[in-house]
Amino acid sequence: MLDEKTIEELHSYYDRLPGGICLVKADDSEEILLANAELLNYYQCANWQEFKELTGGTYRGMVEASDYIPLKDIVRVKGQPEANYAYFQFPYRTREGHFNKGNALLIRTTQKGHLVHQCHEEQVQPRAR
Repeated sequence: MLDEKTIEELHSYYDRLPGGICLVKADDSEEILLANAELLNYYQCANWQEFKELTGGTYRGMVEASDYIPLKDIVRVKGQPEANYAYFQFPYRTREGHFNKGNALLIRTTQKGHLVHQCHEEQVQPRAR
């Protein structure tokens, strides 16, 4: 979908922005194409490989199983029917087993001609369990 050169270019941009950001394929696989450094930090991962192992490389793996809603449904339900964005909250577990909650802005957009979901996440207070 996105080649390595494009991913590197996107990282050079997204790694400088505040908050956690990831790009996810806008199909049923919901494969994570990119996660910036801040998002890796939220999940207590030192690098992309640790994050991919923790999440299985998919959006479904980023959230608690009982709270999973497909991204396409989040846009449809939380946003207006014609909207390409939505705000939502989701709980997640870090690599070290801590439970946190994230506020996110989900935007349906294109990158190099490919439809993707772009998530901008902000960490909320850690949850007690």
